Amino acid sequence: MKNPLQRTWQQARHQIKSQWRKQQERLADQLEELDSWAIDIVNDALERTDAQIQELPEKVKHQVAAATPKIKKTVQKTGDQLQSQVKKTARQVWRQLRER
Repeated sequence: MKNPLQRTWQQARHQIKSQWRKQQERLADQLEELDSWAIDIVNDALERTDAQIQELPEKVKHQVAAATPKIKKTVQKTGDQLQSQVKKTARQVWRQLRER
């Protein structure tokens, strides 16, 4: 038969594990949401760039069309950097939570 101190300790341990698991799930969901958000920003920027090109006069369209691959590459690179930063920040948060 367990004494009250052992029972209290086990209950506290179970509660801490449960809270830790819930926190991990919330952070994973937030990371996924941020990742999706970063992808949406990049896609939106690319769509707006394409739409703006279509509104330009014909002469300018050709000039912009020549620069478009570089623009898209820059936007993609920025999106990749944003995604990388989100993941880096999430890893730091995980590390800090584990240290608590």
